[in-house]
Amino acid sequence: MYGITAVRFEASGAPRIQEVLMGLLAPEAHGWEMAPAPVPLIEVIDRLLEGDAIVAVREDASGKLVHSRPAHLQVQDSLHGGWEESIGFPEESNVPGLRDLPRF
Repeated sequence: MYGITAVRFEASGAPRIQEVLMGLLAPEAHGWEMAPAPVPLIEVIDRLLEGDAIVAVREDASGKLVHSRPAHLQVQDSLHGGWEESIGFPEESNVPGLRDLPRF
């Protein structure tokens, strides 16, 4: 399972994700098997299409990793006409979502 810890939006100020910090979580999701590194959004979408689980991750006050349910692919209107793919996470109150993650 992969974890996203931060997001970077396009420099134009558009609400479009350019990159994420994504790493490989250990099997029980208690730590990192491969530390998060910058990844273009298209690679995240490719992993979702291949069937990999991707979650939003943050540390709680005690340092324990807390994660969302797996992301899903969403298709939305493009700012330039047509359609584009993006990612979304289920809305839950006690787990992180994209809006809760820091920017980098």
